[in-house]
Amino acid sequence: MRSILLFTLLALVTCSKNSDSTAATSGGSNGSFAATVKAKKGRIEQIVNLRGTVRSSNRIEMRAERKVKISKNRVKNFDPVKKGQILSEVDNSETETKVRELKDKSKTMELEFQSVKIKYSHAQKVLERKKALFDKGIIAQKEFDDANRDYRLSGSEIRAKELEMEKLGRDLAEANDQMKSSNFVSPMDGVVTGLVIPEGTGTEVQAGQSVATISDPDRLALWVGVEEGHLHKVKAEMSAEISLDSVPNETIKGKIISIGTTEIGGQAARVRTYEVGISFVQKGMAIREGYTGQAKILFEQKENVLTIPSAALKYLDGKDYVSVVGGLSGQPTAKAVSVGIRTDSEVEIVSGISENDTVYVASSENQ
Repeated sequence: MRSILLFTLLALVTCSKNSDSTAATSGGSNGSFAATVKAKKGRIEQIVNLRGTVRSSNRIEMRAERKVKISKNRVKNFDPVKKGQILSEVDNSETETKVRELKDKSKTMELEFQSVKIKYSHAQKVLERKKALFDKGIIAQKEFDDANRDYRLSGSEIRAKELEMEKLGRDLAEANDQMKSSNFVSPMDGVVTGLVIPEGTGTEVQAGQSVATISDPDRLALWVGVEEGHLHKVKAEMSAEISLDSVPNETIKGKIISIGTTEIGGQAARVRTYEVGISFVQKGMAIREGYTGQAKILFEQKENVLTIPSAALKYLDGKDYVSVVGGLSGQPTAKAVSVGIRTDSEVEIVSGISENDTVYVASSENQ
């Protein structure tokens, strides 16, 4: 098996050497031929650039508890607000009509209840009189039973009317509460960042629909997605450099404040990604929620380690290999290596070759 791997690597490098020789002879240099480079010691950094969106780490999304109509917005997006400040006024005309109707119904029901009470009192007196006559044998059993039935029915009517009045009272109290708390008010000091109700009278909002988001402007952060394979390298307080699309040619210092534990992107995503929050260390900048940008994060850095170009590394049958230039014959030798940090341009070699060993680098066409 090793002889097959060795043959494959030798064939690749020999072909590249022939091509390199041809290029040198013809004077061509279009980057399509293999080259050689010496393994050297130095610094290697694993840096990732991640896209994200700015939002506050302290924000409250307000949703409608019931179906309502908005009559007027008192604020606009990015307006500063105080806790308890009215954001949007609700059209209470339907609720006001409902309250009036319930109050009228309550008055009518009270009259009906008094009538039922009188009927009950009368039935009770009749039953008492009939019982006295029945006990003396003056009236028949049927006449007494009829009086007893009328008494029980009138009692049932009272209980039914009492239940009906209790429900009406609850409905009226709920309608009055809706009148008092119908307007949307800010739950905290902050900035309006998600006012979704358009201007105009009669805009209908469904129960559960988002109305506005209030954000704390002092806790803005850039939220980026980090792939699962890199997540273990992310640490709280780790530094980052942020570049915002709306603030060109300026780098802002940041630090990681939150490392997500819930996967984002859903099951349809090809790579598992987790959300990481990066706060802005520099304060007083004109940054708004919703801005987009990029974070540059240094995941890992090592000094005085052996490195080679990433293009020199080959992966065959679960192992990493490099092709090293041979001795006096100049023939390539395949050597298995152990690697550490990997970047797009270079890779750390932990073992397998030594400093100043010359390795072959694949051409740009064969990478």
